[in-house]
Amino acid sequence: MNRKLGILVLLALAILFAGCSKEEDNVPLRELEKISINVIKEQKMKQGISYEMELVNKSDLTIKQNNVFLSYPLKMKNG
Repeated sequence: MNRKLGILVLLALAILFAGCSKEEDNVPLRELEKISINVIKEQKMKQGISYEMELVNKSDLTIKQNNVFLSYPLKMKNG
């Protein structure tokens, strides 16, 4: 019984590792420079500032997911 369980565990691990492939992320910098984000419209609201943006992809790459993260420093009144 222990031998069958061991074989089953090894088979499950082999299937698990075969399904996990590593994609190479070797993207040339010149291709990334052809991707740009432009601010189309800025609107001030009570809750904050709303931005409308346009993503322009002139590269040979396909963008699977386009998450945009913005950050800017906060100005403090007392230092």
